[in-house]
Amino acid sequence: LGRYQLVYKVKSLYISILSSRSQYNAQRAYTDALQQLHDTIVYEIELGKRAHIERLKAAADLENARARLVQINSESEILKAGLAALMNVDRISELEPVLIEINEEKNDTIELSKLMRSRYAQIGVEQSAKAVQKSSAVYYPQIAFNAYYGQNFGPNDADNADSGTWNSQEVWQAGIFLKWNLYDFEAKGAKVQKAKLSAMQSRHERTITERELERALSEAHSKIAAALHAYRSADAEVAMTSEAQSIEEIRYENGAAQLNDLLYAKARHQLALSRVIDAKYRYQNSLYHLEYLLEKDQNK
Repeated sequence: LGRYQLVYKVKSLYISILSSRSQYNAQRAYTDALQQLHDTIVYEIELGKRAHIERLKAAADLENARARLVQINSESEILKAGLAALMNVDRISELEPVLIEINEEKNDTIELSKLMRSRYAQIGVEQSAKAVQKSSAVYYPQIAFNAYYGQNFGPNDADNADSGTWNSQEVWQAGIFLKWNLYDFEAKGAKVQKAKLSAMQSRHERTITERELERALSEAHSKIAAALHAYRSADAEVAMTSEAQSIEEIRYENGAAQLNDLLYAKARHQLALSRVIDAKYRYQNSLYHLEYLLEKDQNK
């Protein structure tokens, strides 16, 4: 199971790095847009069309966007270092993108008894049951069979026609032994009881394994559903904030809106984009977790 867990962790880190990279690209585009806005305001101040306070507001938002850009890049490098450690390589180069398909009807199910964890637990139960059967053998007598074959060398005796001549003679021996302890100070009972306790423990561990798998699968499906809901909500918000941003840009250019309104519209749109990116990759990561629990596609 260690290998399966390693595969899942590699997939999870891989998709997290891609998510961080997408977040970085979106944040960089947002930062570039704020830089253009700042430069435009500076130019319009020189023309006497804007107040100096507007440049300060735009500069503050620009610095905040730059700080966020550095933070995202730092988080990405940390993720890459973690993936490199898992893969036992010096560094992670550029990663290829993963095609993420949002499938709301995806429903992977499998019988728990077919999973490797369940099979291992069942094997433990069967082994302990056999151990109980073997332990009851101490109440029965021990039967042993012994056989011997050899060659006996020496001079023939006086009754032999070849008296005094050295010859060999085959020797066969066989025996059956029966051993039955009359009293062993409850040693047999202790062995049987120990085997029965081990069998109970194995059955208990199997139950725990099954319940834990049921809980983990239920949690995995819930996370997928939550990621889908977040994606739908953020995707709808992106469309609305994009339109709102366009409207505020036109209003600001025509002097019908304050700079704060435009900056707020841009920030809301960037936040919605970040939510879409996060939800999309979180959905894929949740699928990887479900595949890990269902022991699927581990050789990819």
